[in-house]
Amino acid sequence: MTVSSTTLKNSYSGNGSTTAFAYNFKVFASSELKVFIRASTGAETLRSAGTGSTNYAVTGVGAASGGTVTFVTAPASGETVVLLRDTGLTQNTDYLENDSFPANSHEEALDRLTHIVQELDEEVQRSFKVSKTNSITTPEFVDDAATRASKLLGFDSDGDLEATTGRVSSVSVSNVATSGGSPGTATASFTTSTGALALGIPVGQTGMMGGVSMQYSTTTTDSDPGAGFIRLNNASLNSATIMYVDDSDGTTDISAWVQSWDDATSGSTKGYITIAGNPNPASPMVIFKVTGAVTDASGYTKVPVSYVAGSTSMSNNAEISVAFSPSGDSDYAGLDYTFSTTTADADPGTGVIRLNNGTLGSVTAIYIDDADANSADVSAYILSWDDSTNTADRGQVRVTKKSAPANYAIYKLSGTSTDASGYVKLAVTHVDSNGSFADSDAVAIEFTRSGNAGSLSDPMTTRGDVIVRDSSNATARLAVGSANTVLQSDGTDVSYGTVATAMIANNAVDETKLKDALVADFTEVTVAAGDSILLGDVSDSGNTKRDTVQGILDLAGGGGYEFVSTTTASSSASIAFESLSGDFDYLFILKSLNNSADAHLDVQFATGSTSYVTANYQFQTIRAVQSSAAYLGNDGSGQSTLRISQATSGAGAGEYFDGRVEVFNLANSSHNTSLFGMYACEDSSGTEGLTIAGGRLEDSATNTAIKFFPSTGNFTDGSISMFKRANA
Repeated sequence: MTVSSTTLKNSYSGNGSTTAFAYNFKVFASSELKVFIRASTGAETLRSAGTGSTNYAVTGVGAASGGTVTFVTAPASGETVVLLRDTGLTQNTDYLENDSFPANSHEEALDRLTHIVQELDEEVQRSFKVSKTNSITTPEFVDDAATRASKLLGFDSDGDLEATTGRVSSVSVSNVATSGGSPGTATASFTTSTGALALGIPVGQTGMMGGVSMQYSTTTTDSDPGAGFIRLNNASLNSATIMYVDDSDGTTDISAWVQSWDDATSGSTKGYITIAGNPNPASPMVIFKVTGAVTDASGYTKVPVSYVAGSTSMSNNAEISVAFSPSGDSDYAGLDYTFSTTTADADPGTGVIRLNNGTLGSVTAIYIDDADANSADVSAYILSWDDSTNTADRGQVRVTKKSAPANYAIYKLSGTSTDASGYVKLAVTHVDSNGSFADSDAVAIEFTRSGNAGSLSDPMTTRGDVIVRDSSNATARLAVGSANTVLQSDGTDVSYGTVATAMIANNAVDETKLKDALVADFTEVTVAAGDSILLGDVSDSGNTKRDTVQGILDLAGGGGYEFVSTTTASSSASIAFESLSGDFDYLFILKSLNNSADAHLDVQFATGSTSYVTANYQFQTIRAVQSSAAYLGNDGSGQSTLRISQATSGAGAGEYFDGRVEVFNLANSSHNTSLFGMYACEDSSGTEGLTIAGGRLEDSATNTAIKFFPSTGNFTDGSISMFKRANA
């Protein structure tokens, strides 16, 4: 086909509802279509195809007329959608020698080249250019990076590109005001490629920080610092805790102002004192917070402070400015009272509240005078607190210390209020509290009333009944269901019924709900070769199938040992494993066994749990040791134990038994119980060795237990783990 259109871009305005936008040009692949969203701010975002909330799908790839871009989420109003062709800069057409001329492929390659030329032309049209009749002697920007650094892009006197510091044709300055004393002069310079421009600008004197002008004294004693002076109780500003302020700033009595610094009721921070240098506020500069009540001394005021930030030192006689910013007062919507620590049931006095117990958590009654701290009679209001018909909780009373709101007590009004002579008694139950109250503390009392108990006729008649909405949307009784039924919904109403199989979703019941109950119901039996076992068939989507025990053994090539238990030694005379079955062979792994004394490692078998056999053991050992040939151990025939170590090992550093022991023919009266073991150890002389031991108990008994023990002393450390496998 021919490329008869130069269109390679479409633009649309989003409206928040339209999701489909057409592109009327050909693209050879969806990756060649670039989708941009331009926000109202001018920011552009390149979107990606896909299924996310900001993604889109494309149709019409390869069509000459184009296709459609459909967004998952419609572009919002104010956004601009731009669909742009961007052909890849690769040549994908390959001609084979002596092959027929591939006309279609050839034409597609020409179309691609035409697309690329059109796209490059579109890029050029969006670039800054000189006009066709204009010329530029040096079209290339030849300055290197070091020359261009911290420069502007400009043109020299010939109109060629250059890196420049700027050019100034004229500068005007007007309306420069001065204040704060005799003005100084500031000079501003602007350097260009042709010279320098200097401006003289009048500047006013630096103004002092707002506040009272005073002087600082480095003396730290608690005494009058003198007219116009302040001092601190520590030369290090960040360690000071008290500020001493003279009643005068040198000309005016400021004592009333200083003594107001503790007026805020906001608790531990009454406000902030800022001390700044005068006339230079930046040197020094320090901020303190007022932490408590100020004291009016003789001719000066003592202010408790805490360092916040700024300078840590100040020169003697330094000119300073002192400013104070108070904290906001605590604001309570309750009643104003004074707290009394007296606990007697009596009128606490005008504006006073007391409790019947000094421990806030043990209070059961509150005594409140009829009049608050403002002498207003509020008794009628307090007596109304029990009006709620919710008798279990008529409301909550909160008592808060105004100067320290973190100290509070909350009580539930649990009974009726009593109008006593001049005061009201409230029956309460403790809910929560923090801190404590002192005598004469200013407190705020707030009350939150509980809603009245609602009226509801009880439709219930039988234990287990539930309340439902019937078909007429009225409150109704649903009788308790019969045994082993469940409450279920049909999407409109509820009823009792049994759980149908169709109601249980696939995989809704996991193994944690199944395994213990199912296993508990199974009877432990001896498994035979022909018995069936359930399996998940991985080749059939995990569907359950069954196979015989023999089939599984044939597939696996026999069975391996499975872990049973581990016993850790700790001052143990022996380690025993009992209630063993003759249906299994057993493997014991010995790990880092240490003894309290030099000893051999012995074994005995038993019928039952305690009747260990003490005769008729036969054994042989072979030992290879460090720097020595292998040698045979003594023939242990008719022995009281089956000895599996020729060497002795004890509690010395590095002395241990590590190895494995296999036991066969337990509980088999037709064959002797036999043992084979192999282990490494360091003996009591420090010699490393490897021992192979074998033996048996020659009594053909039905043995069900085995124990390991040192020939003397106890095991002090290490462990023995037991494994088993079916002896089929």
